Amino acid sequence: MDKKYCVIAKTAQAELRAMFNLSKDVLDKILPIVELTRGRKVTSKDKKTVSYPYYKLIDKIREIYRGFDIAFDVTSIESLSSPEIDELFDYNGGYAKWIQLLDDLVFDNNFKSVIPSVLLNYDDDDFENNVKSELQQLNVRFNSIMYRYSIGNEDGIEDLRLITANFPKTKELLVVVDCEYVPVSTISTTVTACNAIIPRIKSVLEDRKYKIVLVSTTYPNNVAETNDEFADDIPLREIDLYNGVVKENKEVIYGDYGTVNPKRNDSIVMANGWLPKIDVALQTLVYYNRRRRPSRTTAYSSTYEQVARLATADSRFPLSLIDVWGIRQIVNCSMGSVPSSQPSFWISVRMNTHICQQVIRLGL
Repeated sequence: MDKKYCVIAKTAQAELRAMFNLSKDVLDKILPIVELTRGRKVTSKDKKTVSYPYYKLIDKIREIYRGFDIAFDVTSIESLSSPEIDELFDYNGGYAKWIQLLDDLVFDNNFKSVIPSVLLNYDDDDFENNVKSELQQLNVRFNSIMYRYSIGNEDGIEDLRLITANFPKTKELLVVVDCEYVPVSTISTTVTACNAIIPRIKSVLEDRKYKIVLVSTTYPNNVAETNDEFADDIPLREIDLYNGVVKENKEVIYGDYGTVNPKRNDSIVMANGWLPKIDVALQTLVYYNRRRRPSRTTAYSSTYEQVARLATADSRFPLSLIDVWGIRQIVNCSMGSVPSSQPSFWISVRMNTHICQQVIRLGL
């Protein structure tokens, strides 16, 4: 793995759209860590059963990342999971259902490379043997594997010992130190925690081939809780976090969540509608504008146009990046061609633009 920027991208519609609209040049410079989440809800004709199949998401992953490197994982967030996702953590046969999904994913050699995650189910009474079997099967199929080390996982070091003891030194291990959402007030303590954990990780990995990625985000779940309701700047303090860690651990690679908070708003019912909001991603911050619909107005398009005009009128607006899909959507909207009035679309715009800005910032 030779990438210098990793992005955790779930398979929600907003994130898939953001990645789909990246240029091939940008996709070639990043390593997307694709996290499989539940598919769309499907109700049977008799309305007695509900399912959340993910096979269409697998097809979309193939379409977006054809010819590129990806790392592939499965969500462990309960609110984003489903019975179909839970089945992948079935440890029987050395996580046979996970292995089968990986075989289905790569059956036509669609990708430049795939780095699969090692799945671990701590409810397994025969935990070590089933993980060993999983690793043996991954060894046959892949040259690299990934372990997501949650910053709060007390068993992480023991997991790594088990993995390194059962995966050849000739192959590479990608360790993703995942801080998830980091409140700004805890940046300093998180830096300290990472600087304590990473040397322990390296002591376990010793002389084997490995890469360590630090991933976090400080983009809030609800900007109104931490910032001005209608317009403000959100500094990307995940960059500060990384800089604090890389001073002591120079080989660590930068990663983030693409300005998408891991906590989702999927279950929130917006009975009174929402405030149209457009973010503009710069290299070290995101600025946004937000406005209410006029009273007695049901359509959102005119308000999105107003917000887009405010965004583009800011002297910082990166008009030089007009070829970037996300920037082009904002400009078009400001000129009256509103591409969408759905909040998820504008999350795609922010994420798409942010990734391009980070590729520039990192000199890639």
